[in-house]
Amino acid sequence: MDNLPNPDALARAVRSLARAVWVLAVLVALTVVYSTWAWIQSTRMVRNLSREGYSSMTSTTSGITPVVGGPGSFSCDLPPDDLVRRASAILLTSYQPSGKGFKAIVAEIVKLDPGTTIEYKVGDEFPDPTVEHSRAVSSDLDGSVLFLEGSPASMRCGHSFHNGRIAGLGDMTLEKLRAIAGKKKP
Repeated sequence: MDNLPNPDALARAVRSLARAVWVLAVLVALTVVYSTWAWIQSTRMVRNLSREGYSSMTSTTSGITPVVGGPGSFSCDLPPDDLVRRASAILLTSYQPSGKGFKAIVAEIVKLDPGTTIEYKVGDEFPDPTVEHSRAVSSDLDGSVLFLEGSPASMRCGHSFHNGRIAGLGDMTLEKLRAIAGKKKP
């Protein structure tokens, strides 16, 4: 009988083990609940982006980040004629040195539909975080063509250009873009 453990010590050990199992079960349940919540939120976000018409960039040389939102009919994947037709405003920016990087300055308003308001005029800086800190941007690119929609207009799509050609629009010239928009070069 001397080899049997103390019943009180055995009961304490079982209670401690039971507490540890309950704590572990609660932690596993919380992990499952959080993972499920995160999955639902990400699925909802993807569904909303799809419904709102997320505009993806078609050009690898583009330096513009599209804005999500709007009616959903606008997409950077549209043919150039449709992009111009659906945009309520089209801006050309030029990249200019600023500190260690560059900034995008509105150089021309190619199109502005009647009744459309925009927050920018020629000479204003267009907030483009991709060019602010990139020294390489200006050596390869001269500026961007920005397609805006709505009123007040917000950016939906953009393509960079170099030497008067927009690679993301099938190497279209700026002159042809102006002609489609119904505006001759100023």
